Parts: sequence; structure tokens; C-alpha cells
Amino acid sequence: MARARKLDSLEAYRRALKQGYGLGEGASYLPWLRVSDVPTRGTAAIVRGFKTHRDHYLLSQQEKYFFLLAEFSPRVVDIREQFPLLPLDLAGQLAHVLRIKYPEVPGKQIPNVQTTDFLLTLEEPHSRRRSYLAVAVKVAEDLAKPRTLEKLELERVWWELLDVPFQLFVGNDQTRKQAIDIEWLTAGVRAGDSFADHILDAALAAVRLGTFPVGALVEDIAGELGADPDLADQILKYLIVCGDIVIDWSAPILETHFITVTSNLAKGCVHGTAHQ
Repeated sequence: MARARKLDSLEAYRRALKQGYGLGEGASYLPWLRVSDVPTRGTAAIVRGFKTHRDHYLLSQQEKYFFLLAEFSPRVVDIREQFPLLPLDLAGQLAHVLRIKYPEVPGKQIPNVQTTDFLLTLEEPHSRRRSYLAVAVKVAEDLAKPRTLEKLELERVWWELLDVPFQLFVGNDQTRKQAIDIEWLTAGVRAGDSFADHILDAALAAVRLGTFPVGALVEDIAGELGADPDLADQILKYLIVCGDIVIDWSAPILETHFITVTSNLAKGCVHGTAHQ
């Protein structure tokens, strides 16, 4: 666990910026806040990104669910969490115009650095054109708090002025189950799983379209490859994460123990790189 930082003064902010926090992209991005920097009541998580190849600091269970969903999307090519709204004086001026009290460090009359939970970089699959999307992640109970709504309005206008769309993610039971399934599917890729193209091609040949128990798909791949079921299970998950096997997400996998394969022709992996 990284050592906690005290971001409670202008000098601390300057020091953080000098160290690169809130700057960079991809593997070089350092989020403004890390799990060790804030009280999280045990719901925070550090997840290794298989697209960015760095650790992502997620300050709540809801943020973790959103991150898993976003990273699994083929349109998302970069995820920057805890993104700071800087420069600080400009954010303060915007709050003044909006007649919103700018956030302060608890117990001190010092402006705090407002952050947006996620800034996503999106890429269109054919044109390769890139765009950005800012996302605030909340639970439904948060939206009953006037102060939360004020800070959300400050974020919304900030990104609107930068011509970046801003969305609110609250989630529901379905997205929660999808995120849990994605966490299960992507565990091997996050740990560094990689397979030769000829093995993946042979495994794909064993996968049929339709709805099957997860165990049956694993057995088909194991039989085709003459492989151990545990290895076949890893390969099945890898092919789904890469997009070589496209599945129907309307029914949760871990809850039903079934997977509906809608296509096994998509070529989402290039030499073992998932969802680039």
C-alpha cells in the first residue's frame, strides 16, 4: 500500500503536481487521489488495468463496478480516475459564478481540489477518432443530498466549458452483476495470461453458437486441445475478454452458470492484446 499523503494545503497541492499527480495518460497517469489518501470505509480497491498496464485506485465499490464495465468496452482506450479540476483558481471562479460554495479541506479554510471520478478516452473503431467522456459515479442515496448535487453541477459545467460530455453513473442490479462477471472473466488477463495464436484458433473452432453451461464450453475446448480443464477455462475467458467470442450479457454468468455465444468470428485480439 502506498504511503498516505496529506493534501490539505496549497503547498501540498504544488508538491503533488510537481510529482506528476493528476498528469499523464495511459500507463504514466497518476490519479490525484489514491486509496491510501482518503478514508474509504473498506470499500476501496486497487485493480490492475489490462489496457493501461497500471494500478487503478477506486475509492468505492460503485467506482470499481463502473471501472470494470468501462474497461471491458472496446471503445474505451484509456481510463483516468480521480481526475483533478485544475487550475484551482479557475475552478473556484466557476463555483463563484454558479453561486456554489467551493469545497474546502475539512476543518480548514483552504480550497480543496475537486476531482471527477473518471475521464475516459474513447476511440471509434473505424475512423480511430478519439474523444473524451467525464463520468461521476454515485449511489442513489447520494442524489438526495443538496451538497452532492451542487458539486455535480460544478463538475458538469466545468466539462461543458471544455466541450467534454459529462455523465452520471448510478448503476443498477444488472450492471452490478455484469461487473462481477467481468471481474471473474478478466482475472487471468490482469494476471498476464497470454496464449499463442494457433491455440486460440483451435479453441475457437470448438466453440459453437448458442446457450451452454460454462462447464460444457470448457469441456469442448479441453477436448479440442487435449488440455487440462483449468487451462481450457483460462482460454475461454481470454477469448471472451479479447472479443474473439461475443456473448449475450442479458443473463448473468456466475448466477446462471450459462453463457450465450452470439459470435465466435470477431477478431478483437491482436497477438494476445485484449480489447485494444
